[in-house]
Amino acid sequence: MLQEHWARLRRESRLIRQGELLLFRYERLLPLASFGAGSAMDAFTLGRIDQLPANLQLACYLTLLYGLVAASHLGKTGNLHSPLLLRLQPWLPYAAQFLLGGLYSAYAVYYFQSASFSKNLIFVGILLLLGLSIEYLKVRLNDPRLMFALLYLATASYLAFFLPVLFHFLSQWLFVAASLLALGCIGLLWFFLFPGRLGLAKPGQILLAPLLLCGLLNLLYQANLVPPVPLSLKSAGLYHSLLVTGSRYRVEYETPPWWRFWAHQDNPVHLVPGDTLYALTPIFAPTGLAEEVFHRWYWFDPEQGSWIFIEGIPLGVKGGRDAGYRGYSQKRLNQGGAWKILVTTSEGLTLGRLRFDLELVAYPEYHLNREYF
Repeated sequence: MLQEHWARLRRESRLIRQGELLLFRYERLLPLASFGAGSAMDAFTLGRIDQLPANLQLACYLTLLYGLVAASHLGKTGNLHSPLLLRLQPWLPYAAQFLLGGLYSAYAVYYFQSASFSKNLIFVGILLLLGLSIEYLKVRLNDPRLMFALLYLATASYLAFFLPVLFHFLSQWLFVAASLLALGCIGLLWFFLFPGRLGLAKPGQILLAPLLLCGLLNLLYQANLVPPVPLSLKSAGLYHSLLVTGSRYRVEYETPPWWRFWAHQDNPVHLVPGDTLYALTPIFAPTGLAEEVFHRWYWFDPEQGSWIFIEGIPLGVKGGRDAGYRGYSQKRLNQGGAWKILVTTSEGLTLGRLRFDLELVAYPEYHLNREYF
């Protein structure tokens, strides 16, 4: 009945026939368009990483994606009995690409916010490349091995930041739990699609890529190559003075030259020997999450040609503030040269870094700007 109704509409509607002709002519552009549409929707609808609507949206994307994978496989094996889904089966790959586009673009945004401009930014690049490869390499639901791998990575990437938001703490064991829980979700889908065929090699090969990805993700996390979501460093600055007055922070910093109008401090930093330098790093954390982070101060020894660890200063971070919890450390400096401050979690994951050159001067001849946070 449904097929007859659709055939009658095609005969009577010139618009439908022209639409089908356009779709056939530009079929190669549809995957890219679906990926772009998913990314655009994400950019306009996603909110904070700990907000319920954003998490529900991504959870719905994942749920629908699992359903599309199941429907596509059942359709190919002749076990799909829904007339509507059978009619829509040619369009299921495009729907899956739309959802993958939304998921990977959202992950790229969230992980980029937590990544420092160092080695763990590589993981963000991997997410972007995977999202684009879905379109350019024409990865469809036709190959369950590839689709299961993409589905596992999408699930694990979501759970990696959702579980800390849910349980209000950050830990490497929580990341391990996220990767294993994602593997369990993939295993349930695999068991549903291949019942009674656990001993066959071909269905077993489908789980090979998710298993390898599970191990790889945990190795990357241990190597500090995965950003420590859901924490994110909102900004970072070096200041000659810092005064807390109620809920406001008053800071003073050296006036940069006019052509560096975007900067909040000059480089090199000038300091009278023995004066104090302040490092302020507002860090966003989800509501209810309390975490200890560290400012790890290093000085570069030109004789040894290496960075020398000076001191690690612990800072407590409390979640909920949009602009980030304003933690700072201070240090009296008597040694000029190259310095850096690594902002890390208690487990050593890097949130960001501050690098600067320090020049010691006899008199404070520099001009200071004042700003409030």
